[in-house]
Amino acid sequence: MGAVRFGVILATGTVAAAACGPHAPPAMPHGDPVGPPAIAVVYPRLAEDSTGALVSAFASGDSAFVFGSVRPPHAVVTVNGTSVDVAPTGAWLAWIPLPDDTVAVIAVHATVAGQADSLAFLATLPRRFEAPDSGAWIDTTSLGPTGDVWVRPGEGVRLAVRAAPGATLRVLRADSSPVAVLVPEYDGEGRAWGELAFGTIPGVLRGTFWGMAGLALIGVALGVLAARWVKVDTLGRHYPFRWLSADARSSVLTLLHQFQDGLRTLRDPELAVPAIVVSVVAWMLEAGAYWMFGEAFGLNLSWSAYLLIMMTANFVVSIPITPSGIGPYEVATQALVVGLGADAALATGYAIGIHLVFIIWITLTGLVAMWLTHLSPREIFYLAQEPAEATPQPEAT
Repeated sequence: MGAVRFGVILATGTVAAAACGPHAPPAMPHGDPVGPPAIAVVYPRLAEDSTGALVSAFASGDSAFVFGSVRPPHAVVTVNGTSVDVAPTGAWLAWIPLPDDTVAVIAVHATVAGQADSLAFLATLPRRFEAPDSGAWIDTTSLGPTGDVWVRPGEGVRLAVRAAPGATLRVLRADSSPVAVLVPEYDGEGRAWGELAFGTIPGVLRGTFWGMAGLALIGVALGVLAARWVKVDTLGRHYPFRWLSADARSSVLTLLHQFQDGLRTLRDPELAVPAIVVSVVAWMLEAGAYWMFGEAFGLNLSWSAYLLIMMTANFVVSIPITPSGIGPYEVATQALVVGLGADAALATGYAIGIHLVFIIWITLTGLVAMWLTHLSPREIFYLAQEPAEATPQPEAT
């Protein structure tokens, strides 16, 4: 039976200390000692049972890592038959798959100059959870995070657990604070792409997403109407233009002419359709940039969430408050990313980084366009003054 993973971010008011891990690998002596290799396992921490055998335990159930050191550092090390890289200090680390059982045998072997050393230990594993065929259930072994974690006052803690599909999970707090409801994180098995992508935006923001998408469609429709059927020259005869002075009316009509001239592509269907298609492709590429940057920051948001971030950011920069929207862009993007469930520090770095990338990209492509069209900065910024026309002089009589 399928399983659904649920998650929620809880606000914290105290700082918890992380449990200290095992000590670092011991320092290796200088030079290459002569003699048989010697293996030391640092993690997991080993102990001896009543029979003298080495034993340990892993908290994960499908894979784990083992690290330690070897002397001399040029020895060849294998873990369960797989070769691992050894650092110049002799330190090594190996990722290993774990069997579908409650016990795993880990064997470390080192060889150098025909001499060898081996170390093997038994590691206990948590029992795999087997979901029942029907009814409500919770996989208690999947609850995370486990152990102690470092958090700052007011920072959220993301809780996650596997449970039966369709179940409603709530977190009951001991301090009688409001109950937190865990949100499903579907794995996509048997679900349509549209439902998987667009069903993961929090409900409070879903209306905003579709509202902004609707405004974009309305804007396209109004642009087509303004380009094809609105006669700017006749607007001056109607209210409220008739209330304006002649100079003000002339200035407004001039601006409207310029605006309509910019929409002239939408007058011809043969030009309008390719223009709209290219615009949609450009928007999707920009959304892909937001997605890739978010993945690099580890935000783990859905595609639809990045579409919402892109639309919000572009709406903010469309209001010319500061050059390139510096300031309002970062504030709006950071607040939205936090609202979508990301950590505040990651959201701040993401907002600043993605805006910086776009500014650099636009600047570079603009410079290339200037070079290809043979434009100078004086022409771009209207610094070149047009030569004054010579005033005709009356002929002498």
